[in-house]
Amino acid sequence: MKILKTLLIISEIIIFLFLYFYLFLINKNIYIVINSNINYQYNYFKLYYDFGKGFNDYNSSLPILIKYKNINKYKMKLPLKLIKKIKISFQNNIGLIKINSITLENNLFKLYKWDPKKIFYNFIPSQGINGYVFVKNNLYLNITENEPNLLYRYNFTNIPIFSIILYYLIPLLLIIIFMYLTIKILLFYK
Repeated sequence: MKILKTLLIISEIIIFLFLYFYLFLINKNIYIVINSNINYQYNYFKLYYDFGKGFNDYNSSLPILIKYKNINKYKMKLPLKLIKKIKISFQNNIGLIKINSITLENNLFKLYKWDPKKIFYNFIPSQGINGYVFVKNNLYLNITENEPNLLYRYNFTNIPIFSIILYYLIPLLLIIIFMYLTIKILLFYK
């Protein structure tokens, strides 16, 4: 009986530490990731975020390039604050840009994904983007002027909040359920 209680307590501590490590140490960063086949150039993309006071260079993020198979992932960090709007700037590059998707991710998972059709309906192109073209489930932007951008059409906090809440809520619920079952078992074997 004592061995069972000891094993339950040890397993609860291990699971609690794992979930704590997972929730609060690994998942501190959230990123916007542009999946594209574009060759990397410094400042090719720049992410701007607005806290309600407008866009500026202080509230922006430059990409980190991650090569994955035939696709380049341009990962731009978001602050862990309530963001009202985002825009993606395509700086000083004219021509056709292919975008496979835009995702909201943390270090482990994709929290939300905009496929080419969702990008078309959820982002507004600026003057420098002369139209969208869909070809084989990819979105091509025809860039005709310097510094065009895609502005997210809606309040940014509305879309990812549900994904993020679920993402953090499920492990917390597992902790609560596991602790409840452990207490029930300990009280039963008392």
